[in-house]
Amino acid sequence: MAFRGPSKKRKPPPPKPAITLPEDPFWGPGGLKHNPQWLAIIKRLQQARQDMGWSQADLAVEMNGTQTSVYLWERGKVLPKLDRFLTWCDTLGFDPSALLEEVGL
Repeated sequence: MAFRGPSKKRKPPPPKPAITLPEDPFWGPGGLKHNPQWLAIIKRLQQARQDMGWSQADLAVEMNGTQTSVYLWERGKVLPKLDRFLTWCDTLGFDPSALLEEVGL
């Protein structure tokens, strides 16, 4: 077998430019946990849950959900889907429209 010399390596493709999304005035640069209106909603729902003497697991059972979901919503790490948000409000006795209006949304 004859020596063919060094093999030619392919150059990696150039990196794709990062996608930048326009700044959203509601969610802001830090996401949910930095939006004062969303924090106010979370605090109201969390306080209502605690006033009822329910743990996150108790609320999850009432909502047919998981304790992890409730934890993530209350920490502002995950935004609940609309149907789950409505169920969350209903389970704790809140009118979602009135709650949103109360915080200025």
